[in-house]
Amino acid sequence: MQQTVPPARLSRMRLIPLATALGVGLCVSSLSASAHADDPKPQQGGEATTEALKPAPKKAEAIVLRADKLFVRPGQIIEGASVLIENGVITQIGKLVTPPAGTREIKGAVVCAGFIDPWSVWGVESDAIGEQRNSPSAAASDSLDGYIDPRLRKDLLRAGITTVRTQIGILARVSGTGAALRLHPDLTLDKTKLADECCL
Repeated sequence: MQQTVPPARLSRMRLIPLATALGVGLCVSSLSASAHADDPKPQQGGEATTEALKPAPKKAEAIVLRADKLFVRPGQIIEGASVLIENGVITQIGKLVTPPAGTREIKGAVVCAGFIDPWSVWGVESDAIGEQRNSPSAAASDSLDGYIDPRLRKDLLRAGITTVRTQIGILARVSGTGAALRLHPDLTLDKTKLADECCL
């Protein structure tokens, strides 16, 4: 599944988070198949090899970000800079970037790293969010909702948030232990956990 931004929305955006663009590049799928003229030859013991049947690894789409301002880190800004991302890896940063042919180009006023929401309830079951009888050992990672609406994740990514520290029992005196999750458009919730225990 490829996440795209309509031109009308793109022109209004004041912020294009770097990590969001990375997520877009990483989630692009390419069809790959192996052509075999003959059936796989059996190895010793009569077992057919599976090496020839393995699909080629997916290659992410190359993306170049063009920004009026590139925030490298607080206090370090490059005017009129570009960021080239190839196969999910940043390969070039600067005013002179030479992307390969066919690279997808995204333009915006500002490019920066993705934001972290340190006090979120995204991904948590609704009952666990308002639970008031928590203990210090109650873990948010045990209350993740695998059926959460994927549109909520897309809204967070569009806002520039790429990582959340999610928490249960926001109304309780003791909220238990939070969890750190990355927002990836092509991963199930259980595979997005960065840390099962993450407390402030």
